[in-house]
Amino acid sequence: MEHPDEHTLELYVLGAREAEAPRKKIEAHLRLCAGCRDIVDRVSAFYADLSAEAGHAEETRAVEASHPARRGAADNFRYPASDALLWPVPRGGALRRFIRAHPVVSAGGGFAAVCGLAFAASTLTGPTARETNVTQVIENRYESRIEAYSATGVRLWTIPVPHLATYMAAEDALQSSFVQIADLEGDGMNEVIANLPMDAEEVAAKNTIHVFGADRREKFAIRVGEAVRYRDRIYPDEFCINEFCVVKSPSSGADEIVVAANDSHSPSIVYRYGAHGKKLGSYRHFGQVRMMTPQIAAADGRPLIVLTGLTDRDESRTAAIIVGLDPSQIVGDGESSFSGGFNLPVSRAEVFYIRVPQTAVAKELREPVALAAARPARLPKGIIGFSVNVVSSAAGALYMEYIFRPDFTVLEVKSGNATQAVFDTLKQRGVVTGRFYDDYLKTVAGELRYWDGTAWQASPVDVRH
Repeated sequence: MEHPDEHTLELYVLGAREAEAPRKKIEAHLRLCAGCRDIVDRVSAFYADLSAEAGHAEETRAVEASHPARRGAADNFRYPASDALLWPVPRGGALRRFIRAHPVVSAGGGFAAVCGLAFAASTLTGPTARETNVTQVIENRYESRIEAYSATGVRLWTIPVPHLATYMAAEDALQSSFVQIADLEGDGMNEVIANLPMDAEEVAAKNTIHVFGADRREKFAIRVGEAVRYRDRIYPDEFCINEFCVVKSPSSGADEIVVAANDSHSPSIVYRYGAHGKKLGSYRHFGQVRMMTPQIAAADGRPLIVLTGLTDRDESRTAAIIVGLDPSQIVGDGESSFSGGFNLPVSRAEVFYIRVPQTAVAKELREPVALAAARPARLPKGIIGFSVNVVSSAAGALYMEYIFRPDFTVLEVKSGNATQAVFDTLKQRGVVTGRFYDDYLKTVAGELRYWDGTAWQASPVDVRH
């Protein structure tokens, strides 16, 4: 099915002359395509909100005309050539969310023109002191650059990024961001942290994070990786950044950077950096792992980072694993209590270490299980846990989702319909027994194993140090 692009759908919503000729074709397509109907609905809602805000602003103008008052930075900006209200200054993440959801509309439609004029108008008088702090960053795939904005919508600076559209596609696939804002020095002024290439060499290496100040100057860069000895083998410095996140320093309250890096296979290293890019420590693991931004609070309130991936300690029997790390304990260089071998002390950052079972169905199909990156999950009573997707077939036929509480115990195991179909087929052959939901999924949940620092345990337990 051929879909109209988003710019054409925007013109259709606006009743533009350019959309008259293909209107019947678009309407016929909308009757069949739920995805395009959703775009039309959201664009229509956006312009309806815009009209409503404009109407409200006109009422405000009438009131202000009868009661003159000093206009603050929060008021609406006007186009300098006329007295017509155009657009309230974007705040928070609303503009970024709309641009990411509607990139074609944002770049090619009326919305881009309106916002462009609003930003231009807002910068005529120059940024005030409070407008020099970066509070929002937009990744502009069409002009291949990142753009930093103040709280009032003033564009402070831009930096070109080669192949930005490719990296944004990777962000969407990974459900993570390669650009974040943090106050690394604790002075109230934010830095922009970008895990993006700034030249052709970095495109190939993918091993550098850049940190920019509010004035656009690069404060420092972090290049991860080093030659690593594991048992009797030297692994060269061929590490690539997997993901990074920002955490709070337990002592100063300032922001810190935690970076996960992998080579092409093993090992993996999680680095912790403080202000000015000073390395505070590392956690080393033999086997590839991916990282989720810390949103899981331990029983004592500590934020934990969740890693998912494989352990290669026994290279003939790799296993899927889930790790809970306390970033504040990544102090000095340390190694995993299970997947160690780097001749380093065991890292006290390792709080949980879980082995995910090779299920009976997966064993019968001779398919190893693989884990996607963990994602936050909202549990009953407002508790934030996390979920991990498990795929045990290259074709994706066997799919399960483990939902964990913050203490890394399993709340529930869900599955896709294809998984039950495979189970039913194997049951007819006499390979597996029992009922799918009441027996198989409950058994899968109970087959998780927790490493206590010395041995595997069937009951949830912390790593003992």
